[in-house]
Amino acid sequence: MGFSTKIKEQIMVDTARHCCVCHRYKGVKVEVHHIEQEALGGKNTYENAIAVCFDCHADAGHYNPKHPRGTKFSPRELKKAKEIWVKIVQQNNIREPSEPDKFLCQYFVCESYENLVEISNGDLSRFPINNSILLKNNIFDALNNVITAHPKEYRYSNVCGEGYKSKEEYYKKYPASFITNGNDGKFSYFEFCRVPTLEELEKYKSKDGVLKLMMNHGMPIENISAIVGCYEDICCGVKVQEEFIFRKLWCSFLAITNISDYPVALDSVKGNVVIENKFSPFSCINSSKPKKGVNLKKVSGLEF
Repeated sequence: MGFSTKIKEQIMVDTARHCCVCHRYKGVKVEVHHIEQEALGGKNTYENAIAVCFDCHADAGHYNPKHPRGTKFSPRELKKAKEIWVKIVQQNNIREPSEPDKFLCQYFVCESYENLVEISNGDLSRFPINNSILLKNNIFDALNNVITAHPKEYRYSNVCGEGYKSKEEYYKKYPASFITNGNDGKFSYFEFCRVPTLEELEKYKSKDGVLKLMMNHGMPIENISAIVGCYEDICCGVKVQEEFIFRKLWCSFLAITNISDYPVALDSVKGNVVIENKFSPFSCINSSKPKKGVNLKKVSGLEF
């Protein structure tokens, strides 16, 4: 049967004919997709409809929760993507543009230290976008400084502490430890946790350059090390085994791709700048924080 004309028109209005997944304006090259497949009982309702471009539609279709293949989007992801994009359209009064988009802008967040080492060395072979050109600016220099500070090309970001014969023995030494709640999804692997002391972290910073930089920068302990978790190591016969977990190095990369049919030169990109010694969420689109421009290198014949 499919969606009614009324539902399709409402989806197009609410999404401004943009794809809810990649947020590109696609004009007539966007279609209304069933979040829950009609063959699996999905209804032809507004709630079950989402606007997606041809590319994202291919990644969303035929999802089998029992045998997922690749990185196709699940119904839950699609529902969330729709909610977020419709809200963005409403809050920012987004309308259909008078001309097609020229650029596709995507953020890629990397937490793999090994991959960050490769990127800092100019190796983009595993970057999600082919034929990428890396802009080396002061932010890239900061990444290099962090990579240079760590003595190895890999980083575990955790280390085993001491072992104890019983919980009572451990509680006696660290009465401020708290019992974890296995139902809230936080540190459920551990039986109880605590915040480490600065003296304890001093023992490990010589082997972890990232930890050393954070400590030298004066970051609060709870931001340097998430927790000291404790678990029962049955294999080694240890009732309470400590594990120090340090903050991982996360980097976000903005990839700008020319999706027009002709060469386009970018002079600069403006964005929010946040410099704090603590972890902060990403800023909203209409953030009041000061914006700073990043000049792009001129390359003859380069197509962004």
